[in-house]
Amino acid sequence: MQMRILAVLLFVFVSSAHAGGLYVIVGAKDADQARALAKQGNLVHCLAPDAKTCNALRRCSVFADILSGSRLPYTDNLVNTLIVNEGSQIPKDEALRVLVPNGTALVGGQKIVKPRPPEIDEWSHYLHNASGNPVSQDKKVGPPRQLQWVSAPRWCRSHEVDISVAVVVTAGGRIFSIQDEGPTGVHDTPLPPAERRFPDKWSLIAQDAFNGVQLWKRPIPKWGPSFWEAGRIPFLAIPKEEMWALPPTVTRRVVAVGDRVYMTMGYRAPVSELDAVTGKTLREFADTATTEEIVVCDGILVARVCVIPDGPRPQPATAAGKGKGKVKKAAAPARQFPEANVVAIELSSGKTLWKKPGGRMLPLSLAATKRGVCFLNAEELTALDLQTGQERWKTPVNSRQNNDAQMGASLLMAGDKVLFVVNGLNVHSLADGKLLWRTSEVIGSSFRGVPDLMVANGLAWAGTMTTKGLNLQTGEIAKSIDVGELFTAGHHPRCYRSKATEDYLIWSKRGVEFVDIRTDKNHSGNDWCRTVCRSGFVPANGFLYVPPTPCRCQPGVQMNGFNAFTTSGEQQATTTERLERGPAYSTTHHSPLTSNDWPTYRKDNARSGNAGTSLPANLNQAWSAKLPGRITAPVIAGKSLYVGGKDSHAVYCLDAETGGERWSYIAGGPVDSPPTIAQGRVLFGCADGAVYCLNAADGELAWRFEAAPRKKIIVSYGHLESAWPVHGSVLVKDNVAYCSAGRSSFLDGGIYLYGLDVATGKQLYQQHLDGPWTVPAKERHPHAMEGTSSDILVCSGDKLFMLQYVFDLKLNKLDAPMLAASGVRKTDRRLLATGGFLDDSGFDRLYWMYSEHWPGAQFAIGAPKQGQMLVFDNATTYAVKYFNTQFSRSPHFTAGRDGYDLIADDNANESSEGTEGRIGMFQRQKPPRWQGKIPVRVRAMVVAGEHLALAGPPDIVPSTDPYGSFEGRLGAVLWLVSTKDGSKVSEIKLSAPPVFDGMAAANGRLYVAMSDGTVLCYGENK
Repeated sequence: MQMRILAVLLFVFVSSAHAGGLYVIVGAKDADQARALAKQGNLVHCLAPDAKTCNALRRCSVFADILSGSRLPYTDNLVNTLIVNEGSQIPKDEALRVLVPNGTALVGGQKIVKPRPPEIDEWSHYLHNASGNPVSQDKKVGPPRQLQWVSAPRWCRSHEVDISVAVVVTAGGRIFSIQDEGPTGVHDTPLPPAERRFPDKWSLIAQDAFNGVQLWKRPIPKWGPSFWEAGRIPFLAIPKEEMWALPPTVTRRVVAVGDRVYMTMGYRAPVSELDAVTGKTLREFADTATTEEIVVCDGILVARVCVIPDGPRPQPATAAGKGKGKVKKAAAPARQFPEANVVAIELSSGKTLWKKPGGRMLPLSLAATKRGVCFLNAEELTALDLQTGQERWKTPVNSRQNNDAQMGASLLMAGDKVLFVVNGLNVHSLADGKLLWRTSEVIGSSFRGVPDLMVANGLAWAGTMTTKGLNLQTGEIAKSIDVGELFTAGHHPRCYRSKATEDYLIWSKRGVEFVDIRTDKNHSGNDWCRTVCRSGFVPANGFLYVPPTPCRCQPGVQMNGFNAFTTSGEQQATTTERLERGPAYSTTHHSPLTSNDWPTYRKDNARSGNAGTSLPANLNQAWSAKLPGRITAPVIAGKSLYVGGKDSHAVYCLDAETGGERWSYIAGGPVDSPPTIAQGRVLFGCADGAVYCLNAADGELAWRFEAAPRKKIIVSYGHLESAWPVHGSVLVKDNVAYCSAGRSSFLDGGIYLYGLDVATGKQLYQQHLDGPWTVPAKERHPHAMEGTSSDILVCSGDKLFMLQYVFDLKLNKLDAPMLAASGVRKTDRRLLATGGFLDDSGFDRLYWMYSEHWPGAQFAIGAPKQGQMLVFDNATTYAVKYFNTQFSRSPHFTAGRDGYDLIADDNANESSEGTEGRIGMFQRQKPPRWQGKIPVRVRAMVVAGEHLALAGPPDIVPSTDPYGSFEGRLGAVLWLVSTKDGSKVSEIKLSAPPVFDGMAAANGRLYVAMSDGTVLCYGENK
């Protein structure tokens, strides 16, 4: 046994081109192989030959499924290392299909290495490669239609701070990004820099490019806003604001080539060479101290080295305006760029090849090919020899250091030409610097950025959202594309440079718009897909990489997270045998529920959080139980408590009176929210794409319904999941279990909704949400769109709700008329969450409401029945509100100062301005019943009779550990509050925060699910 494990590990070590990633063992019969690989920090999945072996592996904490036939259940290009044990028959073509490029497999004793296909390309620099031309040679990239993987961060920290993902590059099958890992929605931007309490938390993170699994992470010291204040763009550096004025060269600090990463490990630091496999520093190049930007070409690193400014941020000029007390902004004086040197390092030896003065170089203008190095300074366009640094020529250029130049310059090298935008598009010969042609029209800057400039499919494309391709030899229009109604009216293009492939221009008016420049036919708008500002998306490795957005537009539809999308994939036949009957299928044991029970997510189908029991004023701990990994909120029926396991993939049944474990059932994937108890059964959805029904008494399987249309495993936040996961909390009404499978109506064929018979699992109703892909121009709005993401369902009367969509009980889609261009829709009064009920990120542009309107892109800081968490009874809604003021364009909260708002509103107190045709703020029509401030960041809340139970970490910001409260190191408190006036009744200290929305109350007891996997029970001291 040990020899076999050692042989496998030796094989993996010697043959794998990747350190870490996803390992699959086919024909696994015991847990030893998987455990040995998992101990090295790998994601490991086993395919067992039968159900008995699969269940045994799962009981040993090994993620496993059953191998069915010879087809592997993974999406294309997902697995780093495939180990096929004896007795399993996997065709070579099938092994190659699931392997990542350069991935390895051992099949029947034969080693297989998947070659990297020539049709895909890397993206080693901010603008593709050293040439500055942001055009990929990737033939596989196209409009996003399927999800390959998704990882953290879920959102940018805020719209009002520096971007959370500063740059993304990829090489050698890995993807590298600089990320700010500070808590989402927490920042001190309104305060002067010297008074801000939260330190920077930037890291360089390496992930597998094909499955997103994190490989390593390196914290970056002396990086972030506190270090680059003086480097901000002056005329955009509005006092206290940050994201608009990010130093433009931050995106030019990372280059990946093969198994090496080159980066300045600090804002004022030399270039370091890192091992791409481990993240360890191999060398530093002393002559590159205080480098602003780098490119790597033909084994030579070229750096722009200069004195990087220090001190306070530059301020824009102002002048008195007309009217009393008004101030009008005037143009800021152009800042003189520092004198720079251009330094070239031979990477094979680490020696400095040459160093040349570059004058006052414009940011982002440095480019290189084997034919030479080019850059712009304040007076000239210069070309140097790449190998020697010898000046080849200089050409005078009127490149004034005006406001636009502060953001950088658009310059690229294509073949024998140099193209740049200064008062129009200029094209020079690379051989002698001669001006070949110049356009007379002004090439406008992209929003908050430099002008777009690309050479794709042999033509030059200049200017935001241009559809005109220019002949490189003459400058004449060679191609004009009719894109029809691709671009929606209103709002502004995104805040980053657009990119392209040789087949598509990828613009960014709303999200990502693909303009087909090869055939002029396959244009595609994707407003639901929006990425991070300044850095933007990356088309490479056959994927469109889309880091998270700070925006709030298209709520309910917009995809969040760091996503890797593909345009197509191998299609399989839809699953026909969906229903599996288990040993408890015919078991009938009905334990009638009472009003004292808490049988489903948030107590009832309205998701009210209103217990049918009261709680004593003085709670005492009755018991505690520890479960593995992260857990969901509990549900309670009779004397049993049930909780889901997000990491263990299990559902647990505990004795509600003692905490003792009665049984556990391990499913095929994460269970993200609590199960539902009905008819003596435990029903839950699973991220493996199925709905499970267990006998509540002993956990035996009654039935399992395959809600996913077919087997297709991807990676989601470090877990293996179906492309069509099902939320744990199914909704049961009138003996029908309702659920949804999928992530977005725009991905992987859409979302599938089902109504299943609780007793038998038989499919009664079905709805398929796909797109919509074609919407008339008059119905397309800049801040709202049709379509939906998946979420836990809510029921009110005879209607079901999922984000902005409404259905009847037969799953027919009902009309929810849009009342304003902001996306406000008229619905019945119901609980809603603009980011979905399970989003616990704390993003400052998301909120919950109990309302008759879907709010669209409206903010609701001053609205009734709004906050980050709500509970309600028949008359009153209780809300905890994190963000109680506004800073710039977003809601804001200053931690550790005034506390959080706790508010009680009449249920009938609807907001005003819900029907106005503009983006704005919902307001109150009536004052609240009561409101007050509490020093608790509430993460869980229950209303139980005359008491409101709430729990969360304390609102304190210690100077020695400013993030301690947000990251759980300072424990938490549990309060009981009077529902009559909001006064505190009692307080209990907790060792850890509760899981988000992680409390329930039943039969006179309060149950709390903790972030450390503990379940606590509180009741009256007897």
